[in-house]
Amino acid sequence: MRRSLLILLALGGLTFLWGLGHSAIQDSDEAFYAEAAREMVGSGDWVVPHDNFEERLQKPILYYWLTAATYAVAGVSEAAARFWAGAAGLGLALIAWAAARRWYDELTGLIAGAIVATSFGFVPIARQALPDVPFAFFVSVTIWAAIEASLAPPRASGRWLYVASAAAGLAMLTKGPLAVVLPGAVLLPLLIWERRRGDGGGATFAAAIRPAQFAIAAAIFLAVAVPWFAAITERLGAGYLTRFFFEENLERFGTSRYNERRSVFFYFPIIAGGLLPWSVFGALWLRPLIRWVGRARAMLPAERRLTCWALGPLAVFMTSVGSQPRYILPCLVPLAVLLARAISTHVQARARTFSLTALAAGAVMVLLGALVWRARPLLVAANPSWTHIEPALMIAAGAAAIIAAWIMPPRRALAALTVCAAVTVIAFESSVRVLGRPEPVEVVAAAARQAGPVPAICACGAFARSLTFYTHVPTVVGATEDEVVDFLSKSDRVLAAIDSKMLAQVETRMGKSFPRLTEVTYLDSAAWQRVDSLRSPDPKRLQRVILISNR
Repeated sequence: MRRSLLILLALGGLTFLWGLGHSAIQDSDEAFYAEAAREMVGSGDWVVPHDNFEERLQKPILYYWLTAATYAVAGVSEAAARFWAGAAGLGLALIAWAAARRWYDELTGLIAGAIVATSFGFVPIARQALPDVPFAFFVSVTIWAAIEASLAPPRASGRWLYVASAAAGLAMLTKGPLAVVLPGAVLLPLLIWERRRGDGGGATFAAAIRPAQFAIAAAIFLAVAVPWFAAITERLGAGYLTRFFFEENLERFGTSRYNERRSVFFYFPIIAGGLLPWSVFGALWLRPLIRWVGRARAMLPAERRLTCWALGPLAVFMTSVGSQPRYILPCLVPLAVLLARAISTHVQARARTFSLTALAAGAVMVLLGALVWRARPLLVAANPSWTHIEPALMIAAGAAAIIAAWIMPPRRALAALTVCAAVTVIAFESSVRVLGRPEPVEVVAAAARQAGPVPAICACGAFARSLTFYTHVPTVVGATEDEVVDFLSKSDRVLAAIDSKMLAQVETRMGKSFPRLTEVTYLDSAAWQRVDSLRSPDPKRLQRVILISNR
């Protein structure tokens, strides 16, 4: 146990926490949370979050609190903004390890944790200042602890239940009522399924947990979740609760107001791609799946729990109109454990099928490295100091995994594959996200500070979300030519970070040329670092952004 835990801590510490400050805050959702926490520390208002010096009420308070507390202790930085997301990623790896170890064996637990810590789609999300990974962590703790409560003897079941209720309260403070909906979508079907079978935790659940323990658990949940909602309602009035629970949650779930409408099958390729290179081992499920469907054998209790755990959140999000790839993260732990069990079984049996799928996993790494290599003209144009080392490492790691799968015994090949996956995901992050410091937004912000104090800066075509974090000045988004013209026509001196093409149009329209303060070449890494973008690295993605003054 100790050896496995130390291995996972080292592996997860490397993939989730190492180098979190190497890249600037992206011009994406992570800028909201990084800046809101900075303003929380600056203003001293720990009840109502603010972003861009305006109230930001879309999400509850916990992630802002965690990041602001880290700022207060360690100072404001990119690494501090991302720390809790990375720590939650490591936490999810440890949950996968612990659940698989308790329900199966030590090897399965180690593999499950390694899958979480090296998946190509998950690690990059956990290295951004976003609440989605901490939310997935709290929801996963809630579900796992509740299931353990149903399996434990009466004296221990209460403790597990209290852990579940506290975690649900923290999840509620992170993203809202999905903290209750997602565990319910897992636990209720599982309870019904196992009670009908009469051989699982469902029958034990009713007998093991006393009504008094349910009451204590409910009190713990309310004690964790309610005080902040009460405090902000006192400040902003009861209308806040209506806006938050109905507009920010029901409308986000049932309408395309916040996210575009996607296919009901949207999440299936997201899951398959996000779990690479490990998702190729899903081929090992085919024979058991055929046997289950053909009723040759029933699912084991652990398989039933994991199936409900994976399918419950998936069913909830498949019915949602608004979809985002990172919403599906609460499915990560059970899928990792199921994959780990299939891999462990074939490794211990020294099955040839493991070696064949490991070859495919290595080929995925080679392909990803080749895609980054293909994008090198775009990356070099965005960052002249970019080198070929990272894609070469990715290709070499994939080749090493292929060789290991071909010549080594399964256990050693598995260890080699894990190391190669870690090298690949770290090299990918370093290659496509770290575009040289200072990054363009930092150069523009430095020039803006040197130009002297201004009441506002217009972000016109770039840095709409991230500029405030670096300038500490309110940002006005100029999305259209009319908005930019109105902003530059102000009587006060103002600055604008504007795309060169838009600037040419504005100067022609206004019949004047504006003073240039600095100019940068910018590649929005948050918008392009996907496989489809790597496949077609269009130079048109590069922007020339110019900081100008209106007088």
